[in-house]
This record gives sequence, C-alpha cells and structure tokens, in this order.
Amino acid sequence: MATTIGELLAERAARDPERACVSCDGEVWSYGEMEERAARVTGGLRRLGLAPGARVCLMLPNGLPFLAAWFGIERLGAVAVPINTAYRGELLGYVVNNSGASVVVVGEEYLDRLAFVEDGVPALEHVVVVPSTPPPASRPSLRWDTTEFDALLEGPPGEPGRAAPSAKRPRWPPCRPLHPPEPTAGSASHPRFPAPHISPQGGSSPCNGPGPG
Repeated sequence: MATTIGELLAERAARDPERACVSCDGEVWSYGEMEERAARVTGGLRRLGLAPGARVCLMLPNGLPFLAAWFGIERLGAVAVPINTAYRGELLGYVVNNSGASVVVVGEEYLDRLAFVEDGVPALEHVVVVPSTPPPASRPSLRWDTTEFDALLEGPPGEPGRAAPSAKRPRWPPCRPLHPPEPTAGSASHPRFPAPHISPQGGSSPCNGPGPG
C-alpha cells in the first residue's frame, strides 16, 4: 500500500493510466501523464545533485507546472516548500533562506523578485525557471546556475526516493484562537490592530491564513 504522495501517484497511474488526473485552463493530464512528468522532474532534480530529504522551494502560480514540480519533488522524497507568490523583498529572502533549500523552482514572472534578494540567500545554488504566459519583456541577470523547467521535462525519468526517518519537515507553531484581535494603542476612531501572525517559515499559521510561506 502506498505510504507517500509519490507512491500514491505511481500506484494510481499503474491502475488507471488513462483516467483524467487534473484539468487546468482547458488542458487535461491523465494519471499516466502526471506520473511521467513527475518522474522526469525527479530525474532533473537528481541531476542537480538533490537527494531524498532535500528542500526545494516552489514559487509558482496555480497550474499544471506547479503540480508536476510538486509531485516530482515528493516522488524524490524531498520536501517541497511552497512560497506565497505575493512575497517580495526581505520577507521572500527570509523564507528562502530559512527553508534551507539549495534549489528553487520559480515562475519566470517572479525572477526579478528573486534577483533583488540574491545577496540574502547564500545557500541557494540553482534556479529552475518555469516559463510564463505572456513572458516578461526581459529577464534579470542571476548569479545562480539556471535550468529551464522544460529541459527537466525533456530529460530521462529519475528513480523515486524516500527521505530517512530523521528528515524533519517544517512544523507549524501552535495556532492562535480565531477571534477578532484586540485593538492596540491608537485613537478611538482609528485603533491599530496587531499584524497577522507570521510563522517561522514565513507564512501565516494554517488556522489564520495561507500555508507554508
């Protein structure tokens, strides 16, 4: 019986390879197609030197490339670290740096934000670029090695992996109660409220907002 997300996808693809897995923007991928693409992403990440237990940041909009990358990372036995696409500046740099990732899979439209924080993410070594539609007028110069996401999908598939039991995944801090915040100092007509809770991973606690930043 499947015990990981990667194994679950492989099991379903072997049983119902032609059955629709996901539909997005008029394009439909079957379970077999999703498994094939995920396997190629796994192979590409292995060629970049990643092994089970590694962290990989994902800064992508919702869509088929996000799913292929996410399944490929999970299939490798690595840890996907989704990043809110609204993040920029110091917050983006903090999340990437705090994740411990050496590779980020990023949408082409967010490359300028990544370039802006390059001095604050010394552990980052490689950027995998997913093309956007329409493409930006230009791409910023990056100090990291870059690979096109399409190149990963065109490469050979990689063997699945499994993280060692000691590989720790990010943990959420305790959730705060869901009730209106108490106003802080300020005038009676314009009270100031506390900022939303931000977790050490950079995202809001799951009971208050988006998932891991």
